[in-house]
Amino acid sequence: MDHPWAGSPAEGWPAGPDAIVLPAAQAVGAFDADQVAAQLKLVKDFLVAANLDPAVIAGGRPETALDLLDREQRDAAVRGLDHPDGTADATTLFSRFDPREAIQVGDVRILGRMSVEGDGERGVLIHTDFSFVYALRPGPEAGRPLPSSKPSASARPAAPENSNAAKPVAWTVALAEEAAGSTRTARTVVRRADTYRFYDPARYRTNPKKINFEEFRSDVGNSACFVDDGFYHPQFEQFAAPDLPGRETPHGPAVDPYDRSTPVPAPDPGADPACGTVSRS
Repeated sequence: MDHPWAGSPAEGWPAGPDAIVLPAAQAVGAFDADQVAAQLKLVKDFLVAANLDPAVIAGGRPETALDLLDREQRDAAVRGLDHPDGTADATTLFSRFDPREAIQVGDVRILGRMSVEGDGERGVLIHTDFSFVYALRPGPEAGRPLPSSKPSASARPAAPENSNAAKPVAWTVALAEEAAGSTRTARTVVRRADTYRFYDPARYRTNPKKINFEEFRSDVGNSACFVDDGFYHPQFEQFAAPDLPGRETPHGPAVDPYDRSTPVPAPDPGADPACGTVSRS
């Protein structure tokens, strides 16, 4: 825990809100430079509230981020928080870990960029592409079985978690004892490539001080596959036990979660989801 970034490319990355650098604001379409500057700041405020707030990372409700969303966007985000499943999950927008399983160590390392694009009469688009890297230590229940929601051909239903369910002996005895005193950390890498839209209020009924999404994409390295409960679930090497319920054995291609050389792929509802392997964390 004293050196959570050792061996990671993120060791040299900037940390905290200052790592999210805003481009110079210029007039775009119907918006003057001051209005574009306000839009850029609003997007940064959302990214900070959704991905850097220690209380949110520790599993808390992201009220500050929710307050920045326009009504329909907020309603959709609340559904993902209150009723997560394969079609709506809080981690689509918010970086959250279950503190029983993983606890943040130190700051959040960030690398990425933001840009502005005019969209004619429809207003302004702000594109963001940031990788957030979280260093984590095991919580008191690290390695526990997870509620699996492995997708079927028609849906990806989330199985409700039963905290009173019987736990395998291998977890209750060996893993729990080591979790209590373990100092070895893991890292989870979350890359978010989102597009925010600000409509021209002269043409559309909109609140210029609230956020609307045009598109959001994300890719995460080192989190359990097919578990849609509103949290990321990193794997710690000392508790690696893929045969436990809810711990899908990786079978997809190995990927480097720090690689930013290609765009984040768009979701493909018709594709067969794969549980990939990270080459490093």
